[in-house]
Amino acid sequence: MSFLELRFQRTKEDFQHLKGKLFFDGVITCWAYALEIERLIFWMKYQRGKKVGLFLGNTLGHILLPYSDTWKESVLVPVPLHSVRVRERGYNQSELLARGLAAQIPIRIGTNILIRRRQTATQTNLNADHRQENVKDAFCIRDQKAVCGKDVILVDDVVTTGATMNSCARSLKEAGAERIIGVALARPELR
Repeated sequence: MSFLELRFQRTKEDFQHLKGKLFFDGVITCWAYALEIERLIFWMKYQRGKKVGLFLGNTLGHILLPYSDTWKESVLVPVPLHSVRVRERGYNQSELLARGLAAQIPIRIGTNILIRRRQTATQTNLNADHRQENVKDAFCIRDQKAVCGKDVILVDDVVTTGATMNSCARSLKEAGAERIIGVALARPELR
């Protein structure tokens, strides 16, 4: 796949659109947000693209394998969808990515650790402030023991402002997670 562009982002300057504290310790994205990756993400999310999701997850795992030495005792947590959205779509695309990633990197997946407690509007057409407000307190921990004292690899399809990733990370840190690294396919350039 072209446009490979590994980016390791971990500072407040990298996420300048977020107000307040960063709860994640870093975010890794693998591709430039070009038309090709945008189409694959759209296909995966809205065209019943389960195979595309698993393929992209496998590719993520293959790319990140050299960087995953410290992940062996971590828990892989996909960003959850609300149950209504899962019923509509038939799957959670972040879970597909996590399963594909775990096929390449031996790491335990915790699919029911983090849940979306309320349905939120899609983030696609929201500005940075509205994105952060939209996902504020939207997530909670179902199984605190599964993350307490552990490092967490949090998987999502796209990171834009970081609002969703940060809201998830906040819940995970409040449950006792040690270190949280976000992994996503791509991150669009923000203006």
